[in-house]
Amino acid sequence: MPENSRNLVQQEVLKELKLVLQNLEEKYRTCDPAMFKDIIHRDAIYTFTDGRFVGLDQILKAFGDTWDQIKEEVYTIKDIKWLVANQNFALCVYTFEWSGKIDKKPSSGMGNATNVLVRDDNNNWKFIHEHLSKINY
Repeated sequence: MPENSRNLVQQEVLKELKLVLQNLEEKYRTCDPAMFKDIIHRDAIYTFTDGRFVGLDQILKAFGDTWDQIKEEVYTIKDIKWLVANQNFALCVYTFEWSGKIDKKPSSGMGNATNVLVRDDNNNWKFIHEHLSKINY
């Protein structure tokens, strides 16, 4: 593929991925695990501060358990860096911030995220791995 064509494809992929992460951020703000069924790969592995979750069902349950504790959560994605992005695979890192209420008291935090995305058989981007870790200050 000529260099010009490769650059155009890369730009298109990055536009798509920007929308995918905006969609992810919006879904996090719903605090509804069911909203994630269409964007998480069925064989995904997610790692959070409180454990490792394998498969869509475990991941959705972990989301629900979190939102049972954190009410009115607002989740923000910042400083996105795409380390790899091609037509079928993408890997990014970013910083996230969250705020909400735990036991009716304001609470907040921030952390680092790593996401790996793959295309499914219908050409849709799916999250196949996410690792969130909190930043302690």
